[in-house]
Amino acid sequence: MKNENLGRRVFTNYERFLESGAKSSMDLFAEETAADLVLQSPNVTHHLTDKGVIERGQHSCLIPLFTTNLSAQMYGASSGKGHKITVSNAHKRAEIVVEYSNANHRKMMASLRARRKTEHDLFYGFRAAALVESIQCDYIAGVHLSRHAETAAGIALMRRLSTEIPDFRKFMRAMGVDLRDDSALRQFSDEGKMREYIQQYHQDSLYFQRRKGLITSKLTLMDTSDNVINLNRAKDPIFTEGAVAHAITKLKLSTSTIMQKLREIRSIG
Repeated sequence: MKNENLGRRVFTNYERFLESGAKSSMDLFAEETAADLVLQSPNVTHHLTDKGVIERGQHSCLIPLFTTNLSAQMYGASSGKGHKITVSNAHKRAEIVVEYSNANHRKMMASLRARRKTEHDLFYGFRAAALVESIQCDYIAGVHLSRHAETAAGIALMRRLSTEIPDFRKFMRAMGVDLRDDSALRQFSDEGKMREYIQQYHQDSLYFQRRKGLITSKLTLMDTSDNVINLNRAKDPIFTEGAVAHAITKLKLSTSTIMQKLREIRSIG
C-alpha cells in the first residue's frame, strides 16, 4: 500500500507534466540519445556511475530513487496508462522522479551532497539510466521505435543475452555470430527476427500488454521493468530453446543444417 500511494503521487505529477505541454530539446532527440547510450552500455547503473553520481557497486544508496521510479511505473501501468511510459518521454519521468526524491528522500540526497553531488548531477545520471531502461523495455514490448533506435536496442539485447545466458551464447556461437561484432549481431537479430520472438515470448505478461494501453487478460504474473532489465524471464531455458527454433525457421535452414546446429550447440562448452 505504501508503494502504491507513492506510485500514485509520482505518476500523477508525471501525468500533469506531460499534459502541461512543457517542451525541451530532449523531446526531439530522446530515442536517438537512448540509442547511443544503450550501445555504450545496456546496464542501467553504468550510466549513473559514468556520470559520477555513484561509485561502481554502490547503487544500493539509490534504492529510494529506484523504488520511486518503479512504483510510478507500476501505478501507471495498473491504471491502464502504461502506454504513457515510453522512451520518448523517459527524460520527463526522470525529472519528476528526481524532483520527488530531492524533496522526500532526504537521507539519500544528504549522502549525495556529502560526495559533492547535486540534484542536477542526479538528474543527468538518472535521465541517462531511464532512457536506457526504457528503450530496452520498449523494444521487448513491441513499442514503435525509429529504425536507428530499434537497431541499437536489438544489438544491446543480443549482446546482453549472449553475455548473461550461457546457453544463448552457445547458440549464437553455433550460428557463427561474432559476439564482438555489432554488425554481426545486428544482422542476426534482423534476419533471425529476434525482436519478433522476444515480443512473442513476453506477450502473456500483463506488464507488456498494459504498456501498449491494452489489457487482454488478468494474470497473476506481473513483470516489472526490474524483471525485464535483469532478463529474469529470458534466463529460463525455454527462452533459448524457443529462440533456436524461431531463428532456424526465419533463416529457412535445411533439416540437415538444423541437426548440425543443434549438435554444435550441445557440444560448445
